[in-house]
Amino acid sequence: MFNKLRRQTNPVRRGGIARLSFEKGSSRHEVDFVVGDALLQEAWQLVLVSCSLADARTRRREVRALEAAMPLYDVNES
Repeated sequence: MFNKLRRQTNPVRRGGIARLSFEKGSSRHEVDFVVGDALLQEAWQLVLVSCSLADARTRRREVRALEAAMPLYDVNES
């Protein structure tokens, strides 16, 4: 997935794809790939990778992470 994002991204600076771990309230979240400008702390795309979303707990966890991260970077869809 990283290599695919790297090929699709025309980076302004090297290292335009990063991993994000953060806390919001009492919950800890993780986003697998943040595509954007790391120096300006701007994100253009948030990407979560999962083998399967069939399990309801996995789906909730992944969706919650996106819902928590999107307002931080003013990303409207992911």
